[in-house]
Amino acid sequence: MQRRFTTFFWLLLGLAALLLFARLGAESLFQVAEARNAECAREMMTSHNWIVPTFNGALRTDKPPLAYFFMILAYHIFGIHEFAARFFSAICGLLLVFWTYTFARRHIGQTAAWYTALALICSVHFIVQCRLATPDPYLMLSHAGAVYAFYEGWIHRKATWWWLMYMMLALAVLAKGPVGLALPILTIFLFLLTRRQLRWPVIRLMKPFSGAVIFLCIALPWYILVGIRTQGAWLRDFFFFHNLHRFGSALDAHGGPFILPALFILGGMFPFSLWSFRAMKLAWKKRRESDALWLMMLALWVILIFYSLSHTKLINYTSPSYPFLAVLLGYYWQEVLQKRENAKYSWIEWVVLAFLVVALPIGIYVWARSSPPFTELPWLAWLFLPALIGGWMGLFHVRKNMPTDALMHIGAGFTLSILLVMLIGYPALDRQTSVRKQASLIAHVPRIVAYQQMNDAFVFYARKTIPIIRQIDSLKTCLQQDSTLWVIRRARDFSMLDSLPQLRLIRKDRDAFSFQYSALYSSKSIDP
Repeated sequence: MQRRFTTFFWLLLGLAALLLFARLGAESLFQVAEARNAECAREMMTSHNWIVPTFNGALRTDKPPLAYFFMILAYHIFGIHEFAARFFSAICGLLLVFWTYTFARRHIGQTAAWYTALALICSVHFIVQCRLATPDPYLMLSHAGAVYAFYEGWIHRKATWWWLMYMMLALAVLAKGPVGLALPILTIFLFLLTRRQLRWPVIRLMKPFSGAVIFLCIALPWYILVGIRTQGAWLRDFFFFHNLHRFGSALDAHGGPFILPALFILGGMFPFSLWSFRAMKLAWKKRRESDALWLMMLALWVILIFYSLSHTKLINYTSPSYPFLAVLLGYYWQEVLQKRENAKYSWIEWVVLAFLVVALPIGIYVWARSSPPFTELPWLAWLFLPALIGGWMGLFHVRKNMPTDALMHIGAGFTLSILLVMLIGYPALDRQTSVRKQASLIAHVPRIVAYQQMNDAFVFYARKTIPIIRQIDSLKTCLQQDSTLWVIRRARDFSMLDSLPQLRLIRKDRDAFSFQYSALYSSKSIDP
């Protein structure tokens, strides 16, 4: 049985690689966060500047540099394009699946490890998140890695594991800032406290002094250098605005009720998250018997409570919780399969799953029909037919008390649907976006400016800074001085530009997931 599960895992890891890398560069960087990150890395590379992040020539204080560093490395290897910007994000996802499986196999059980990995790769949001050019995959890997390394050190009492923990904490701080240190440390603190091990002899075993040196040598130099180079501007904006202000205020209207992060986690880990409450209940019962389960519970709840208290709420914020919840789910299913009579007891989740896999394609069909520019893509609903079939086959088999077959059908159905989305659905969505339709034109424009506002993705495709002109009189002056000038604008009303006799509208396209349009104008002196 163990050899069988090991073989299945390697097949599962190969499937994870396929889901993460299939057509990884096929879609444009139409998401704002991706575009800004990829362009920031490009500007740092072309200016030979590894310290100060810039976007469109201006200081960018949103994120620390770890993701930029890896994107620059990928640009040197593969060239400057979408695949390179996302390559190491996918690598992080693959490493996280492998490391989480290995952790669960060592400390929870072989069967639990296999279903832990299955729960991760069946999560649409986990796969999507690890295919984006954002810092979140780097944070997910380093956050989970720090917790895993702590536990290995706790069990084996080996310094190498503690040192690995400090290294992962440093990388987490370089990936996302203080939250990368605070949440894992809080998890470890609560674990030691609840296990009555918060004592100096125990802490001394964790090599705090040599660990602090490792942490500071990795994490601190860049923060010092960027503070010096920007005269403290980057540090002030990042720590006070992008951290404290985000926690205390709903930034960019990304607020919501206290329960929203819990819904994010349940939705992000769907379909296996339907059994989250049973998995946490079982882990709570076993908390005195298993340190590993208790640590996973604490890690999950620290993330959940922290972002429930935060006023800014986004689904990617809670994504570091996925591997911890996956371990709990894997253990739950291991116990269910060992006591097969419990499978029928969870019939409520199976019925809910059967309903949701029907509602999912219907919802996508209705959404596409009513959401420009995707009104020609209601057929995307068919991509979730395998998930629908898998969900209903799962219900059928669990009624016959065959939970293993039921889980296999869910896994097969959802992984196939995710693969179809990555191979067919995502590129089809991308072809309808303004970025895909206009990027090739912008790439060959000799000189372009933006009037008041633009889609930030165009900076990446222009491969140069796009000046932003705020006043119409200033734009008129620029047009008089340069008869080859192109103008781009993002807005809902373009009457001001349409009224200028020097400009000709080349094309106007609806931005994805927005009520605004991006319009591209050229000077009339330029031949169309």
